[in-house]
Amino acid sequence: MRALALILFTLSTGCARPAGRETSDASVEASNSAEAAPDGGWLTAAKVDAWLGYHRQLMLKLDGGALDLTGRARRERAVRLDAGLSEEEVDRIEDVVAAVVTARTLSRLTGGDALREFEQATAALTPAQRAQAQKAMADLRSRAQQASGFEAEKARFGADAVEAVTAREADVTKTWDAFVDAK
Repeated sequence: MRALALILFTLSTGCARPAGRETSDASVEASNSAEAAPDGGWLTAAKVDAWLGYHRQLMLKLDGGALDLTGRARRERAVRLDAGLSEEEVDRIEDVVAAVVTARTLSRLTGGDALREFEQATAALTPAQRAQAQKAMADLRSRAQQASGFEAEKARFGADAVEAVTAREADVTKTWDAFVDAK
């Protein structure tokens, strides 16, 4: 049931990026032109590899002790620049990664075993509660079917961007999970 609660929370809140982050890198102009690529061609395998390397290095460098916010920001910027990424590129890649990892997790959590467990758990509910739970689960089933093909993510970020992330899905998911756990 905790997994179901997590799914419902994630679906209802979304994954919003904090506002107000500024970028001063000259490379941002190049990434801004990527907005015009609706197929997602802005995100290449090389960019995904750079993002993976950035996060691995970031976890190593920031794991070494307490830093004030300024020191942390300086180290993060240095690692990001070493990876050849602008702050905007990191943010955009993280948006795609978060969406793909969330969709895949939702698909796993609402798979056959989860559905059987859900059916067993709802048997103890009152008829009104069961009807409400089944309605919510029907919505989750529908979303899970869509998520398994990443249709919403492809529409939002472009098929090429989603493909670039799914091509390295195991590494991306492991890195993303470590990043989220560290926060």
